[in-house]
Amino acid sequence: MDLTLWQYQFRIIMLGDSTVGKSSLLKRYTEDLFLDTINQTVGVDFYVHFLEVEPGVRVKLQFWDTAGQERFRSVTRSYYRNSVGCLLVFDLSNRASFEHVQDWHTEVLERVRPHVVLFVLVGHKSDLEGGARSEPRGGGAPGQPAGGTVCGGLVQDGGQRDAGCGAAGPEGLPGSAQR
Repeated sequence: MDLTLWQYQFRIIMLGDSTVGKSSLLKRYTEDLFLDTINQTVGVDFYVHFLEVEPGVRVKLQFWDTAGQERFRSVTRSYYRNSVGCLLVFDLSNRASFEHVQDWHTEVLERVRPHVVLFVLVGHKSDLEGGARSEPRGGGAPGQPAGGTVCGGLVQDGGQRDAGCGAAGPEGLPGSAQR
């Protein structure tokens, strides 16, 4: 079956500080690749993944991988609109990247209202040793009620490759699919 033909399309934005691993997550999920080194994103990169959620129902996921540096914020903010999902990514070995999640969350909410976006908090780089672990408490993004989706992952071995993206799958997305 040709998965490049699809019935539904969803835009998902990837947000988080620079070097938390957003591009690595997307490379693993969309191309099943792990690269030891990867160039920093400049502006926004675009990834696509097709999946069949049930027999005959195909979905196109458009991932917008945003640069985490402040100097690109004015460019990346324009990509928030029309997104139905947002993966808020932080580095488990970098406490500051977790503390900045609230800023990313607020920034999205300010730009997408009145529309609804499903947020998934992703703790990344679980393979790194040392440093303070940034474990979220309460089940969701800071300032968000408990009950949101939280997952941790390591893309190097592919073991939890689908953790974050699976959580943002079609059953959890708001009814704003594009035909």
